[in-house]
Amino acid sequence: MNKPPSLFLGLFLFGVSRLHAVDPWAQWALETDVGGATALASQTVREEGKSGLSAGVMVRLSRDEIWDTGFGYNVLSLQNNRRLRPATMVADRRFSPWGAWAPYLRLGAGLSTDQSRGSLNRLVGRGGIGLRRPINGRWEVGIKSEVWYSPRAGETGNDMLFLTAGLTLSRSFARAVKPKIVIEPDPVKQPTPEPVEEVTKSVPAQKVELPKPVRILTEPPKPLHILFRTEGWKIDKSDAEAKEKALQAMAQFLFAFPTVPAEIHGHSDSKGPAGYNMALSRRRAEALRDLFVTRWGLPSNRFAIFAHGSKKPVASNGTPLGRAKNRRAVVIVLSEWLP
Repeated sequence: MNKPPSLFLGLFLFGVSRLHAVDPWAQWALETDVGGATALASQTVREEGKSGLSAGVMVRLSRDEIWDTGFGYNVLSLQNNRRLRPATMVADRRFSPWGAWAPYLRLGAGLSTDQSRGSLNRLVGRGGIGLRRPINGRWEVGIKSEVWYSPRAGETGNDMLFLTAGLTLSRSFARAVKPKIVIEPDPVKQPTPEPVEEVTKSVPAQKVELPKPVRILTEPPKPLHILFRTEGWKIDKSDAEAKEKALQAMAQFLFAFPTVPAEIHGHSDSKGPAGYNMALSRRRAEALRDLFVTRWGLPSNRFAIFAHGSKKPVASNGTPLGRAKNRRAVVIVLSEWLP
């Protein structure tokens, strides 16, 4: 078996290091695709059976609001026993949505099974474009088309150049992690005052100022607002850090009163179609819910999700500042359920 070149090893190690740059499983998706395949320009074109089917599965890891990385396995099968079975690392570059559809550019590289030797010893590259449309906060459907190229390995097999096109279906997941335990300070106990010795009436006794006890939170916290970037649905790190105390107080209250439910309302500005804004506002509400689930271990069923799109603005959508205030998700504790 031929050894892969050092360039591919460097690409593979770079991809692995990127996957471990942050927690890769906090938000991830499983994507499947099925479609047709045809040989473009290779020995396969001059032989019978230049068309066939393609199928694949991919794990897609969300890096930020622009990039996804991941890895996948595909099978491209033509007639006359011409097959390509690549395992690749992939990077997706997302772009601004077109209405309800979100376009992306996909590039990847990896290794493939040689059609004649049955071993992972030939390189393969892939590149293409696609569109995804959210069904709800978890499921997405889409279409995509890719070009695959794999040079022959050694003296056997043929160069392969394929074009594929088909449908995709993906499901997003958020991993629940062990909650952080926050130890609250005990209320400060009032010290027992020492007996005051009797003094003459001409010297008045001084009052002893005692420290006040720490107030324990027994009332529900006020509604908590988290803002989002234009067309974004992931919680901005700087905004989460600014609201750290409020988020932590909300989580501690829900832990202290496990029978009290909460609601999360997602909103958007008026830019874009109504259907897209409705789906975007739901994803914002679910992103905030997932933050409570993954960081503090609260059950997801503690939160009722509501999507309003652009129907309930708190500011004018005619200015950038007003639209920024409308791109939000709001957590509300239902105080009427307090015991």
